[in-house]
Amino acid sequence: MDRKHAVLIEELLARVGEAHRPLLRELAEAACALGYRPARAKAKDFRLDFRNPKARRTLLKLEENEQGHGGPGCGERGVPGVRLRFHASADFSGVFREGVRLVVEEYGGRYTGCYGCGKCGAKKFG
Repeated sequence: MDRKHAVLIEELLARVGEAHRPLLRELAEAACALGYRPARAKAKDFRLDFRNPKARRTLLKLEENEQGHGGPGCGERGVPGVRLRFHASADFSGVFREGVRLVVEEYGGRYTGCYGCGKCGAKKFG
C-alpha cells in the first residue's frame, strides 16, 4: 500500500467512531493485501471503493455512514457502512450450507428476500 492509499484509509478512519476503527482498518488492510486499491467515490458521504486495477472489480466499499434501505435501524448516522462483494468458495461453513438448504427447501429455490442476517431486526429464518 502506498502513501496515497494509506492517507485515504486514515481519512475514513478519522471520520468514523472509535469503536468501528479496528474492524474497518482490518478490512481495508486485507483488501490492500489482496491487491485491491482504495479510491474515493463521488458520493455525498465519504466512501472508499477498493478496486483491483487488473480485474477492474470492486471487492469492498467502506462508507462514513451506512446507506439506508428502508429497514428499521438501517441508515443510522454515525454507523459506518460496509459492503463486501461475495465470491463463491468450495468450502462453506456448515451454518451457511444449512441456512441455504432450509431456504431452498422452504421456497423451492424461488426465494430472494431476507436470509436472517439480523441487520434489519427481522426474525431469523429456520
